Amino acid sequence: MFDYYCQRLGFDGVELNSSFYHMPSAKSLASLAKRSPEGFGFMVKVNQAFTHNRFEATPERFQQFLGALQPLADSGKLRGLLAQFPPDFLPTPEAAGWLRALRERFAPHSLFVEFRHRRWDAPKVIQQLRKDGLGYCITDLPRLTPLPTFVPAATTKTAYVRLHGRNPEWYRPSTGRYDYSYSDFELTGVIARLRSMNPSPGEAYVFFNNCYSGRAVRSAKRFQELLLRQRSLA
Repeated sequence: MFDYYCQRLGFDGVELNSSFYHMPSAKSLASLAKRSPEGFGFMVKVNQAFTHNRFEATPERFQQFLGALQPLADSGKLRGLLAQFPPDFLPTPEAAGWLRALRERFAPHSLFVEFRHRRWDAPKVIQQLRKDGLGYCITDLPRLTPLPTFVPAATTKTAYVRLHGRNPEWYRPSTGRYDYSYSDFELTGVIARLRSMNPSPGEAYVFFNNCYSGRAVRSAKRFQELLLRQRSLA
């Protein structure tokens, strides 16, 4: 599947999510680095020990995770790390301290942070992340409380975007949370809002997580097509 993704579908980057659930191995990441084409980039989601189960974030865990990343880093294909936090991770002094600690622990790799509570949607948060050298992850989620809203902002030279879909039944366990197909109207709106970022980033990584029944791949390809169409008309 990975070979098809990067060779046939024409994408130039991927976000690795399995590392959130299980500690990755250096062997598996070395294989991905070798199998991917020149210029391909990887964003790697940090393990849940560092975001959801912080009592497990021991020095040994950090060493294990960073060691597994080394083949990707050595290949020049590691673009950064994503730390996704749960809804109960709120903007407090303690939380801000943990974000800075993670940035230092994962240095020199770029660290992007994704929040799941709209209390983080404040201009002062964006300003603080920019000051601390942390990347802000723009999220597109259902318009439900307490999920964050779409805030088109980049706090480093790289913008990071995750589109999860807008399934209104997000909180109902009987439904597929990521069962959602983006319309052209919605994708065009996302593109317009990303173009409005000020200051404008030097680059942007856009990933789709509406991964029910292959919808993410179809949405990503359509997003790519709409971008190319806009460029041809410019």
